[in-house]
Amino acid sequence: MRAKPIAAILCCIAFCLGSCGNPVVMYSITYEGNGNTGGSVPSDGNAYAAGAYATTLGNSMSLSMAGSFFDGWNTEADGSGIARKSGEVFRIGSSDVTLYAQWRSGEMYTVVYDGNGNMVGAVPSDGNVYTVGIKTTVLGNEGNLSKTGYVFDGWNTKPDGSGADRAIGTSFVMPAENVVLYAQWRPLAVGDVGPAGGLIFYDKGVNTEGWRYLEAAPADIGTELYGRPAGDATSAEVGAGETNTYYLLSVVGMRAAVQCWSFSLNGYDDWFLPSTGELILMLERLHMNDLGAFQNALYWSSTQPADDLPNCLNFKSGIVVSGTGRTGYIRPARAF
Repeated sequence: MRAKPIAAILCCIAFCLGSCGNPVVMYSITYEGNGNTGGSVPSDGNAYAAGAYATTLGNSMSLSMAGSFFDGWNTEADGSGIARKSGEVFRIGSSDVTLYAQWRSGEMYTVVYDGNGNMVGAVPSDGNVYTVGIKTTVLGNEGNLSKTGYVFDGWNTKPDGSGADRAIGTSFVMPAENVVLYAQWRPLAVGDVGPAGGLIFYDKGVNTEGWRYLEAAPADIGTELYGRPAGDATSAEVGAGETNTYYLLSVVGMRAAVQCWSFSLNGYDDWFLPSTGELILMLERLHMNDLGAFQNALYWSSTQPADDLPNCLNFKSGIVVSGTGRTGYIRPARAF
C-alpha cells in the first residue's frame, strides 16, 4: 500500500482545525440584566466553538432589582427558554448565547448574626436575601467569637436562649420576617480547652483572688531527677501551686519549678508547678477520662513536707510518694 503524500495529510489536519478555507466559527455568551436596577452583569470574555462546554457564571457583580431577588438565568427574557443555574455546565450550539437574569418578586428577608456579648472575634455574615418558605443554612463560628470564661455553644433566636436553637450546619425555613441569631455562651467546664490551650481540670465556681479555673498544659514539658537539700514545707492544697512554685524558685536545685515558671504557651507565661492536690484533680478529671496525654508514671508536685523533697504523684496508682532520688514528669498548670 502506498503511503499518503505528506501534503494531503497536512491538508486533512488543517481541515479539521477549520483551515483550508473553512475557518472555525466562534460564539460568545452574553449576560443581560433584564430590568435590573442595581449592580452589573458578569462578563464572559471567552469564545466558544460549536460543541464546546461553558460554565454559567454567578451573580458576582451583585445584580439587583427593586422588590425582587435574583433567581438564575434563562435563554429567554420571559423565562420561557432554558433555565441556567449559576455554575451549571452546558454545551454551546451553533449560535451566540444570551442569558437573561431572572427575577422573583416578593418580600425579602435577611438572617443576621449577633455576638451576644462576645469579647473578641467577628460574627459570620449571610449576604443572601430570602422569601418566605426558603430554606437557609446556619453558619458556623468562622470569625472565632469568644467570651472570657465561656464557650461558644451555637445560636438561638433569643439572646437568653429561650427561643429556637439553631445548630451550626442545620437548615430552617425562613419565616415572614428578618431573623436574628444570637451566639449562645455556656460557662467553661472541666475538660474544656482553656484560654492558653490547656485543659481545664478545676472550677471553684466563683472568681476570687483573681481566678476561678485551673488549666493543665496540653503536654508534659520534660522530666527531672531531684537530689537536693529540702527547704521549708509547702502546701498540698488546690490553689497553692503558684505560691509553692514562687517559693521553690529560691531553693537551689528546684529545676522543675524553674521550668514551669519559665514556660510559655500561646502568649501565656503564668504557669507553675502544681501542688499534689492539683495533680490529683488532673489524674481524676483528665487522665482517668483519657484527656491530657498523661503518662502512667510519676509527676512532680510543688508540695513538700517539712525536711523532705517535694512529693510526686503516681498517675498509675494514684499514690503520693516522696521525691527522694526519683525521676518524674513535669506538667505545668495555670490559674485564670
